[in-house]
Amino acid sequence: MKHDTEEIRRRLTIPQIGAALFPSWRPGKSCKSPFRQDRTPSFSVFKAGRAWKDFASGEGGDVIDFYTKATGLSFKDALGRLAVMAGLHTERERPAKTSKPILPADLHIGSKAELMKLAELRNVSCEAVQLASNAGLLRFGTVCNEPCWILLDKSGKLAQARRRDGKQFDAIGRLPARKAHTLRGSCQSWPLGTLEAANKGFLALVEGMPDLLAAAHFAHAEEAESRVAVIAMLGASNTIPADSLPYFAGKRIRIFAHGDDAGIQAARRWRKQLKGKAQMVEIFSCGAVELTDGEVSNDLNDLTSMTAETFHDDRNLQHLFDFAEEVG
Repeated sequence: MKHDTEEIRRRLTIPQIGAALFPSWRPGKSCKSPFRQDRTPSFSVFKAGRAWKDFASGEGGDVIDFYTKATGLSFKDALGRLAVMAGLHTERERPAKTSKPILPADLHIGSKAELMKLAELRNVSCEAVQLASNAGLLRFGTVCNEPCWILLDKSGKLAQARRRDGKQFDAIGRLPARKAHTLRGSCQSWPLGTLEAANKGFLALVEGMPDLLAAAHFAHAEEAESRVAVIAMLGASNTIPADSLPYFAGKRIRIFAHGDDAGIQAARRWRKQLKGKAQMVEIFSCGAVELTDGEVSNDLNDLTSMTAETFHDDRNLQHLFDFAEEVG
């Protein structure tokens, strides 16, 4: 399929792409590089967010060049994903891949110590990580020579890893430094946990690995874990594949959107795809909530850092899973 590269350049900006791929990066006319460790600003985003220059490496270009640099994709594959992000075509034209991720040889169920350490790292309850483990969604193993926690599901389509020490993976080859590493052979757009949710009528749809644990955390806190299944889209740039959409039929779904532009756009895109299939689809924005440390939230995992008193004083946050109440 041919893609309109000029229309992609017109609709998308580098800050939009950067928000999806590098959540902590702050683009500007003088900023640090998102691709590597940068002690002093040596990177620039200009022309209303549509051009970039890395003065340390001499590289630069437009939004398409930025995306190919960030993801390591070929120009053709990058255009396909950017076309979906720009709304130029739907995922119906791009079915999920049929290959399977290459899993680490030491893949294993987490020990009590590993689960407790992960709960501490992500600031969620031990019950939350145990729920994810019991569901078969959470495992541990070595990825890129680093001890990792890994999300995968029984579809066998997708596996993604994060380092257990919370640090980024080092840049290697065409891959930049990154928080999450999608294992080779994965269909990154697959909604992780879809098959596990088949017998549940209520779905919490979240973005990213940490928010899956956070959703389990709040579901347990509200005693809703027996009614609600958590499904994760592992990236704001992803669109729900056509062959997974039937699994959402008749469900009541709440999308917990990241508070940045990329997160809101992703949530709206997913809601549009699910409308007419699910019984109910609504969006809950996790952004702009004042946290205990004075910062503001951007995602569901941020909200786990609030004290119980502060959290329950906010009426909007008291019942994140009140949509999962039986009707009739």
